[in-house]
Amino acid sequence: MKIAFVMNRGYSLFHPEHPEAFGGAQIDQYLLGQALCKKGYQVSFIVHDYGQIEKENINDYLTLYKSYPPKGSGSLLVQFFRALKRLYRTLRQINADVYFMEGANFELCIVAIFCWLNRKILYYRIASDIEADGRYVKNNVLQGFLFKLGLRLTTKIIVQTEYQQLWLKKQGYQATIIPNAYPVHSDQGNMHGPILWVGRLIRIKRPEILLEIAKLLPDRQFTLIGQAETIDGSYAIDIIEKMGKIKNITYVPRVAFSKVDTYYQKSSMLINTSTYEGLPMTFLQAMSFGLPIITFGVNPDNLLEKIHGSCVTTVAEGILAIRKYTSPKNWEHASTLSKIYFSDNFSLDTVVAKYEQLFKKQL
Repeated sequence: MKIAFVMNRGYSLFHPEHPEAFGGAQIDQYLLGQALCKKGYQVSFIVHDYGQIEKENINDYLTLYKSYPPKGSGSLLVQFFRALKRLYRTLRQINADVYFMEGANFELCIVAIFCWLNRKILYYRIASDIEADGRYVKNNVLQGFLFKLGLRLTTKIIVQTEYQQLWLKKQGYQATIIPNAYPVHSDQGNMHGPILWVGRLIRIKRPEILLEIAKLLPDRQFTLIGQAETIDGSYAIDIIEKMGKIKNITYVPRVAFSKVDTYYQKSSMLINTSTYEGLPMTFLQAMSFGLPIITFGVNPDNLLEKIHGSCVTTVAEGILAIRKYTSPKNWEHASTLSKIYFSDNFSLDTVVAKYEQLFKKQL
């Protein structure tokens, strides 16, 4: 069975020396693809064209294909038609049995049309709540239209949470719940370690909240891992300049995926300040090491209550939550619950088995 992941952004997961940024959606596909390779599936990843060779064999089961350069100048329609020829050609070249996408963009429309015309199976995986509850379509008129058309042509929609499933059902879509996954770790975080924040330096992630907390807690150490992106370039520059003036924040601009686990293992807790998410990969990474999680509103399917985490709305509440986990008793309780819940629900082996069941039903 041949499976192709249309990832586009994610080349740097295979080549850490490349400066391209990636997010949770790319990590999710990368881990799933690698796990399927180990089970004998023929896996391909379609990534952006950065001048690399057309086709790169990573191993006997995994191949990288390049499609088109990252989005450049011009209107959305110009970018759409620029991508159409190259991406369509790559899809046909791979000739997979199943195509897999995650993360809203106009590429879904191209892939869905290809699969519909060529009688191929397409799985689309919702990466963020705004894709499910209609905000993405509402806030991106043309791109939202192309995304919605692609969604209608998709063979099977996969969601992360019941929230996403219910919202899609209201719009007439049937979806299957399969959560994100991450490898299980026997190691545990460090109760006395720094407080960790991980994400891209863009407005919807709101790293400025962490900066405010750090200034109010000068006796605590913080680590912020965040790569700047052109989408919010001036905003990222401003955040980095402000961080430079806060002595108890260690700023790490970029970490290779193969080394990111060491930061979780050294940390005491994770803070998420995003405006919205789906089921963040950072949550799973933190839970795999038993880190208590504090979030500013993001609480997929009330996960925080199940792992003794803290969902807060203000900086003051965030500080109280941090102080709560300075108690060894509270920290150990949250840490133990996180690791147990993670192993039972989000381990890579458990989630890959669910995908294999889905493949058998569909083919």
